[in-house]
Amino acid sequence: MNTGTVKFYNGRTGFIQPTDGGKDVFVHVSALERAGFPGLAEGQKLQF
Repeated sequence: MNTGTVKFYNGRTGFIQPTDGGKDVFVHVSALERAGFPGLAEGQKLQF
């Protein structure tokens, strides 16, 4: 499992910066809804 920090999120789309220094990961609100997440906040740390 990867870990990272929310770099940007505008309520529909965003990017997660992986802790390992890899390329930023795109995230769309539909993926969050399917996973049961209410949303993200910039600076939030998470596993994905």
